Amino acid sequence: MLRLLAVVLLGAVLAGCSTSVVTKQEMPSEIRADVKVAELKVEVPDHVAGPADLGARFEDAVRKAIAERKREGASEVRLELTVTRFEVVGQGMRFFIGAFAGANKMASMVSVVDLKTESTVGKFIVEREANPGGYGVFYDQAQATIEATADGVADGLFGTKPE
Repeated sequence: MLRLLAVVLLGAVLAGCSTSVVTKQEMPSEIRADVKVAELKVEVPDHVAGPADLGARFEDAVRKAIAERKREGASEVRLELTVTRFEVVGQGMRFFIGAFAGANKMASMVSVVDLKTESTVGKFIVEREANPGGYGVFYDQAQATIEATADGVADGLFGTKPE
């Protein structure tokens, strides 16, 4: 009985975390194989509630995620990211009701623009959802959500995980 309970709890924890990349316009393979991010623009519209420095934190996290891939290519691109959703459960709510407080969520639309032609060569949406339960009181949930979404941006751009 105890083993069954442990398996069910583990399944609930693993099911509570997901990052998906939904492709809207597939990047040509020759660009994806040889891409270098030369510019990065992050926009956080007024209707998206979040920390005042959300745009800067997301930009830093995306730069770090890209750097972890150690890719230097000849096809220079500009990433244009628009945060469309940001919801993080407060520490107090997380402390008192744990997983029942709900999931942390972030979504971003990503456009990849070729700097030579100024044409859009790829578009995708990154959606992150995670419910850390009571464990979320022990770390910065907002930063963890931002970093996981940034990893999704790099995965969508390169199609790879860091080495």
